[in-house]
Amino acid sequence: MHKPFLSLLALFSLLATTTIDAANAPSSIVGKKMVVNYQSSDGESGVHTVIVDSSTQVWEYDNDDGEWELNQYTWEVTGSNQATYKEGVIPVDYAELFFTFSNSNSGSFTGKLWDTENGQPILGGELSGTFTISTPAESELPPLARYFSDDFSD
Repeated sequence: MHKPFLSLLALFSLLATTTIDAANAPSSIVGKKMVVNYQSSDGESGVHTVIVDSSTQVWEYDNDDGEWELNQYTWEVTGSNQATYKEGVIPVDYAELFFTFSNSNSGSFTGKLWDTENGQPILGGELSGTFTISTPAESELPPLARYFSDDFSD
């Protein structure tokens, strides 16, 4: 056999067995866990975790008190690998994040924090960082509809 043919055959074999992880923004994030690692323009950094409950609500983990809080959100795909995520009381007090996917479940973002003053939106700060989107394990879900029973007779 000819060497160029063997090289082409080896390349074809490699391509046929390689899985490409497309960098497409998902059309929906319902049922997903999103973890955002951020750095703000004022030097604050942290991790923001949400579980997307429906097409309009997320459960946001509050790192300060360890509680899950219900919040509003919107998700809009703006390009093949881009999406805009807004969370909070829109348009009064919310975060607006512009995601760029580097693969099907993670990437980087820039964002803005919006406040309202005298009925007018004002920029409260800017953010940047990375994010991941995954399917949450049962143990990662907010503790909703979990009850204990005790007759307190002791």
